[in-house]
Amino acid sequence: MDDLSTDRLKEMDWDRIDNADEAEVCVFTLLGSYENLSYATDWFEAQGFYVHPNFSSARPYVELDGTLRVTGVHSICKDGPKFPTSGIIRRAFRSIPYSMSVDATWSKDSKQLLWVQTGFSTL
Repeated sequence: MDDLSTDRLKEMDWDRIDNADEAEVCVFTLLGSYENLSYATDWFEAQGFYVHPNFSSARPYVELDGTLRVTGVHSICKDGPKFPTSGIIRRAFRSIPYSMSVDATWSKDSKQLLWVQTGFSTL
């Protein structure tokens, strides 16, 4: 990929996302377009997420099965929601989410994104 196309993959339009399922599909599509997990930290940070050094592209968390996880965290309290946090999320947790995390799990060789999971921490 050239620099223009890798930069374009960072242009996720969060305003068009309505729920966690849609977010997971969009993150998977864009992040999975990179050739390996080495781009994950930069991608998350371009989206406004914080990536802890122990869960980053440079030092991904190694799961028991050998897959590699990079996690980005977004503070809803500080920066506002990435997409609407009412409706099913509020009913499911019976409280208000204060942060959102996105886990991106890659293959053991770090070359293929296997899945993306969104989670919320609530009050």
